[in-house]
Amino acid sequence: MASKVMFSEVQGVVLKNGAPVAGAKIKREYTWAWDNKKVTEDAVSDAAGKFAFSQASKSSFMSGLMPHEPVISQLITISFEGKEYIAWDFRKHNYDNNGELKGKPIKISCELTRKPASSYINDDIYGICSLM
Repeated sequence: MASKVMFSEVQGVVLKNGAPVAGAKIKREYTWAWDNKKVTEDAVSDAAGKFAFSQASKSSFMSGLMPHEPVISQLITISFEGKEYIAWDFRKHNYDNNGELKGKPIKISCELTRKPASSYINDDIYGICSLM
């Protein structure tokens, strides 16, 4: 039963007008199409605006035997001063560590004044964050 990476480690910083945001609530969630169970984790940005999530993995005996296309829906949202921001919205189609960015670690800068778009990181990832 091999471990499958649902969401690679994330290191990020929350900014507003270029200044670090302390106390922002960050929620990371993912749903693996194989078992259709949503997993949610929370973090809070520190005085420097930084936050982190460790790698999230799952194992399944049957998914190792049955051919299928991996589909993991990933979402990171930021809540601050009564507003919610989409930081990261992505569909991952592999089980690789750092497979979201073709082998690069997820290190993101999330500027709350940006409008969500799919061009800050690449066209497949929607949100307000860019790569650091």
